[in-house]
Amino acid sequence: IAQTNKFLGLIKSAADRAAKIVSSLKEFARDGAQDPFEDYPASDIINMVLELSKERLKKNDIRLDLEIIDDPIIHCRKLEISQVILNLLFNSFDAIQDFKQKWIKIQIKKIDGKISISITDCGHGLLPEVAEKIFTPFYTTKKTGQGTGLGLSISQRIIVNHGGEIFYDNSSLNTKFVIKLPLNYELA
Repeated sequence: IAQTNKFLGLIKSAADRAAKIVSSLKEFARDGAQDPFEDYPASDIINMVLELSKERLKKNDIRLDLEIIDDPIIHCRKLEISQVILNLLFNSFDAIQDFKQKWIKIQIKKIDGKISISITDCGHGLLPEVAEKIFTPFYTTKKTGQGTGLGLSISQRIIVNHGGEIFYDNSSLNTKFVIKLPLNYELA
């Protein structure tokens, strides 16, 4: 009976995890461009992203460090901001596959009246000629068939539509992208 209960617990846990992933995928599958701007704790947005990425990170032995300082409220379209963060996370994932010690750090905090979201990975940064083109539509550093070169340009459009900015931080020793969003942005 103990063994059966143990297996039932494992099955229930796996089913619950699968249900969360399916729920997140259903949310991501729809177009959020017409959603109203609402207030969301940063942790809610990150939890949605992590639900879709944690197994991939775990399977590929990538350590994820998450630092959310004071869990700021982000006034946004949750789906769109989640998509941007997921895109940056997957770009990092693809870029560091050949490293021995693989890690990605997500940090969210308020700074200078804005919300700063940074995604840093163990990579050694981008070459200047790559960095200057990275947000150009159809520009990609990935092998043929592995990327469209649209992820960062779409991400940039989303962030600009939220009154913010997204940029590659060339002052970092590692590869780092930063999103800055206003605390209380309203559509004009």
